[in-house]
Amino acid sequence: MERVVCVKTVPFDVAEKTDPLFAIQRLLKYDPEAIKAVHRSYLESSADIIISSSYQASLPGFVAEGFSEREAKELMRKSTILALEARSEFLESPAGKRRQSSGRPNPLVGISLGSYGAFRCDGSEGTGQYDDADNDAIYSYHLSRLEILDDAALRNPEHGPNLLIFETIPTLREARIISTLLTDHPNLFPNIPAWISSRGKEDGLTGHGEPISDCVDAVLRNARVVGVGVNCTHPKFVSALLIAAKEKMVEMGLWGGKVLFAYPNSGETWDE
Repeated sequence: MERVVCVKTVPFDVAEKTDPLFAIQRLLKYDPEAIKAVHRSYLESSADIIISSSYQASLPGFVAEGFSEREAKELMRKSTILALEARSEFLESPAGKRRQSSGRPNPLVGISLGSYGAFRCDGSEGTGQYDDADNDAIYSYHLSRLEILDDAALRNPEHGPNLLIFETIPTLREARIISTLLTDHPNLFPNIPAWISSRGKEDGLTGHGEPISDCVDAVLRNARVVGVGVNCTHPKFVSALLIAAKEKMVEMGLWGGKVLFAYPNSGETWDE
């Protein structure tokens, strides 16, 4: 894969790392085709999963930047629609038809759901240092996003999304809250399983400092959670994290029945 540079008139410096929406959320409005092109490039490079550009998207985040509530909700849903359209277009292309004729399964589309800290734009998604937020606030944040994204038009079992992907979850507390939410609301994205991915650091610990094995134990007992892993984590920490997670899965009798994964990472770190 190559880095993609998008040059288009956007009312913000898209290179600015402190953009409260990240550049990608602004592109949902000002250049959605650029997002779809990135999805297509991954599919054409044989990716098995693509993830929507909704990681940091939230109603309060968009509204704080001057978008109306209606526009914010439309943009959040568009993030999934673009990924689904990219997959459909790919499957109709020569490359997509070759893939299908080879017997490989069709690519999956995951809905990206970042941690509570993601929309704060202060680096706390990596550390979990948002002790000012109680459990109810974190629960409500994730519930609101699921309710907005759970559009009936996206529920098509053949052409809709395949996974809910909670990413960069830095604390055991938030992992537990997400697991509880999935149990409390089986009507949201029914029959669509979830992955929960942690931000990790040294010694098999989450970004906040709890053993990742505790997170595995907390979330994999939930039938809707079919996979755990790590993302946004320096490569030098990944092996220890995966080993600790695997050992817990083996202990729970879940090794081979649920998925363990790690995202690629270039090794860059947060510049405070």
